[in-house]
Formats: sequence, structure tokens, C-alpha cells
Amino acid sequence: MRDIIGKLFYGALFVVVLPACVVIWGQALDSVVKDLPVVHSPGMGAMLIAVGSLLLISGWFAIIRYGKGLPMNAYPPEKLVTTGIFRFLAHPIYLGFVLFVAGASVVTGSAAGYWIVTPTMVLASVALVYGYEQIEFRKR
Repeated sequence: MRDIIGKLFYGALFVVVLPACVVIWGQALDSVVKDLPVVHSPGMGAMLIAVGSLLLISGWFAIIRYGKGLPMNAYPPEKLVTTGIFRFLAHPIYLGFVLFVAGASVVTGSAAGYWIVTPTMVLASVALVYGYEQIEFRKR
């Protein structure tokens, strides 16, 4: 039971809390960086959101189905996944998240989202992969 509660809280952290914090941060920064050029294209942004969502969901599905686990660093899957979307991309979930953030920034015309939040999410994803996941993967 304790394991299930841990998984629920950890999952909620990355599916609810992190995205909410990213939105709040972007909105707060918009008033600070109001002189940056705005990229506003609802159609292009919606396309980025759709592609990002597809990559996220495909990655989650592949890890659950083929990896026999959950897409969570704290609760890694039993098996290395190299099929499904992972046949083509090593990190579809992170790429999907970044594309989603970029798309939301473009849909809303958020200069902070486009110029600061999205690049920060790219760097955070890269740091997580190289600074944690690859090290843990080698250990396993």
C-alpha cells in the first residue's frame, strides 16, 4: 500500500505540480520580460502541443507495456524499452514535454514561455538524463 501511495504522489508531482509551476512561472515572468519579441501563432502552437502530447503518451505507453513498469525515475521499469516510440527516439517523454511547453508558449504568445521557460525545460531535461538517469541506468 505504501508503494502505491508513493507512486501516486510521485506521479502527481510530475503530471500536476510541475506543469502548474511551469505555467505560474511563465505567467509571472511575462510581466518582467515584456520587451522580448512575442511568438504568437495559435495554429503552430496547437500543432506543437499535439505532437508533444503524442510523444508523451507514446513514451508512457511503451514503458508500461514493454518495460513492465512506470515512467518514473523513482520507480523505473523492469526492462529497457527499445520498441515502440523508443525505437526512434531515446527520450520521447522529455521531448514531448518540451514541445508541449513550447506549444503552450506559442499558443498564448508568452515571450517568457518561449524565450526562458522552454529553454530552461530543455536544459532541465538534459540535466536529468545525463546527471541522473544515465548514471542509474549503468548501475542497474
